[in-house]
Amino acid sequence: MIVDDEESQKLFRIDGSLSDEKERQANHFAAALIMPKKAVGEVWEKLKDVDACAKVFSVSVDAMSIRLSNLDFLD
Repeated sequence: MIVDDEESQKLFRIDGSLSDEKERQANHFAAALIMPKKAVGEVWEKLKDVDACAKVFSVSVDAMSIRLSNLDFLD
């Protein structure tokens, strides 16, 4: 189920699951678009802090953590 949270102006799933492969691909594309590998690598090398990197890219700490993990920057 998708919920529209008017207060934070976000759509999210309350069950925490992805609906299908297309949604997963769309999420991957969006992450690559707003957090390009080269830029993330450069910022990560300077800061080495997930919270600080998230602020640089204006994304949530969770989104930044996932991107860093997917790019193998986190141990």
